[in-house]
Amino acid sequence: MDPGLVFQGSYLQSLSVACVWGGDTHRRLSSQILLVPSCSVELPQRPPRHNGRSARGRRGAMAGGGGSGVPGSGASGGEQPGGGGVDYRGAVCLAPMVRVGTLPMRMLAAEHGATLTYSEELIALRLQRCVRKPNAAHGTVDFVDPKGAAMLRVLPAERCRLVAQLGAADAVTALRAAQVVCRDVAAIDVNMGCPQHFSVSGGMGAALLEKPETVKDILTTLTRNLDVPVTCKIRLLAEPRRTADLVRTIAGTGVAALGVHGRRREQRPRDPASWEGIRQAVEAVPGLPVIANGDVFSYSDVARVRRATGAAAVMIARGAQWNPSIFRPAGFLPLEEVKKVRKCGRRAVRSGGLTEKRTTLRGASGSGITYRTPSTSCVR
Repeated sequence: MDPGLVFQGSYLQSLSVACVWGGDTHRRLSSQILLVPSCSVELPQRPPRHNGRSARGRRGAMAGGGGSGVPGSGASGGEQPGGGGVDYRGAVCLAPMVRVGTLPMRMLAAEHGATLTYSEELIALRLQRCVRKPNAAHGTVDFVDPKGAAMLRVLPAERCRLVAQLGAADAVTALRAAQVVCRDVAAIDVNMGCPQHFSVSGGMGAALLEKPETVKDILTTLTRNLDVPVTCKIRLLAEPRRTADLVRTIAGTGVAALGVHGRRREQRPRDPASWEGIRQAVEAVPGLPVIANGDVFSYSDVARVRRATGAAAVMIARGAQWNPSIFRPAGFLPLEEVKKVRKCGRRAVRSGGLTEKRTTLRGASGSGITYRTPSTSCVR
């Protein structure tokens, strides 16, 4: 077992997520994890890595062109870019989800086989003001805003698979935010598909779908200035031709991969995802790994969506909310098994039926960091 993939340290935070299954059935899963110094959670092996080209080196190779016919795709003979140390081909990823992609959910997904785990969207305007603070009491690295709230919490063991997703409306803010977290994550992703008002009204998320020059500016700035892979996640546009034009623009910036959600901006989860639309995007950039997202509700759907779209990888959102063990090739575990009491030496914590509250944890130094934690029942 790779010793770098053992979670150790004291940690407490909530996981409270909701899922709409097929637009009809509503399920809610509330769970939590408590780790203390005497316990560990073993994760699968690291995702395969290529020969360690930096993002800038990769961009230079891609800009050299190739046999794909896509400007800037740089793939010749069908070879896909290496991702600067992250291999996206065959990856099964936990999608970025607001209020879901926190450390406990990322741990659960990785424990059950997720290749890459995305953070929830991190607003760049706030993240650029955060300070990186090692937290010895919890064995994590915290990114703390001026008010003392931990915006992102990272365990060293997850650095090889954690993708930090940024919400940004301009290149300068995106770069400043990315530079705060880039040495503690495997890759940086830019949210260009979120349709929610708070994102679109700020010029972020799906608002960028109509601004190809801004998209180009943000991604080119990041790929030129960061030594980790840069990716983005989009939605389909109303016309396939416009989607194809956008993904070609994105490919020309030197990104390592592209996530495509098979719905348009105005569509919601109850609307079926268009795997055909994803396939058309894949065909527009044959040299770029595309991560397909939409209507993956079991591990068997992973192979189905890859066959239907030709995508290099798959991203799971609602399916993982419903049951984080969706990443197991052997199939789902019962929810009660996923939420089981996790024994840590002489201590354990019961999961399920938790209520969130605001609380402050104090580390060895006595300085408090405020974030969301659940009410718990601790068994000694």
